[in-house]
Amino acid sequence: MLRLLAVLVVVIAPITLRADTPARWRLVELWRSGGDPARQITFDDAIDMKRAANGQLLVLVDGARPQLVIIDNTGHPARGVGSGAVRFDRPNGLVQFADGRIVVNEPIVGRLTELTERGDFVRYVPYEAWGYTERWLGFVHIDGGLYEPVVQDGRLVWRRWAEDLSTFDLLPAGACDPGMVRASPAAVYEFSSPHGTTAIPVPFAQPAVSIVRAPDGSTWTGIGPDYRRIVHTPWQSCDDDAAIELPEDPVPVAPEDHAEAVARVRQAAFGIAAADPDLSRIPDVHPPFRALYLDRQLRLWIDRAVSPTSRLFDVYGPDGRPVATVPMTLPIDVEKPVVFGDSEIAFFTTGDDGWVWLVAMRIQVD
Repeated sequence: MLRLLAVLVVVIAPITLRADTPARWRLVELWRSGGDPARQITFDDAIDMKRAANGQLLVLVDGARPQLVIIDNTGHPARGVGSGAVRFDRPNGLVQFADGRIVVNEPIVGRLTELTERGDFVRYVPYEAWGYTERWLGFVHIDGGLYEPVVQDGRLVWRRWAEDLSTFDLLPAGACDPGMVRASPAAVYEFSSPHGTTAIPVPFAQPAVSIVRAPDGSTWTGIGPDYRRIVHTPWQSCDDDAAIELPEDPVPVAPEDHAEAVARVRQAAFGIAAADPDLSRIPDVHPPFRALYLDRQLRLWIDRAVSPTSRLFDVYGPDGRPVATVPMTLPIDVEKPVVFGDSEIAFFTTGDDGWVWLVAMRIQVD
């Protein structure tokens, strides 16, 4: 009954919230960086990025030469960490504690690498490897601990590391935590082979980033199957306390993009299990949003398509009230990380020549 009452509240709330008229903001480019090819620093394989307290960007790059690249406030790669005393082995994410210490996760070899704020090596912290996600889902909670999902007895639970990484505890996940459940079967193809079962996403079936987690553990999550409704759920709770309803204006998938997606699924299926996938499952319209992000003021930024060739951000406050719309003048590589400062946004974009740029833009409030 409590869950039913919560649903009744959040269904009504968006109707009221949409009555507000959002402001019009814009993004003004501050700088862009293509890395430093002379030092073998490129952003093709950027896997994670965080903004440090001093405003610098910490960019974790995988690939042939994994390294942590520290980008200064002008976009210059001030330092690359990944040789000498520090050698990363297929890292998939990083976090930074309030005291400045940086922790890089290396799940294949089962260890955390602890660095100083400057990137100097401190120590390795081994752990029992259980598997891994493409990008690490660990985060520093406002209680000071480092939380990450791990598998115990076939279920996802939280591993909470102490702030000094000396010990950890295994804690149950909230029964309704949307970040601790498997993807909807409707959104993936599953192929069986002698090597096991492999899942690949159904193109255009769901947003690329449909959940975002705040430092207090709460989440904003798009709700399938249509993802027009985005709800806020407090940490370890089953009662949503705010919701947003997106307009029902589906944007068609361009025929060439649909054809490319069909070819990609066919090739993947044949390469994994020589299977014949059901290509009718690929939608001919985009999901209502592509990604969700949180800025430092805990405002929700929703990356939405408004036509086959244009996108914008819809920005909402922590309470779900509309704040602003922000036209997007550059295509964002949504598979790569996006971070916010107090009045800036940094993201990756790929130029017509295939070069990957890290771009910083000021959020201009007119």
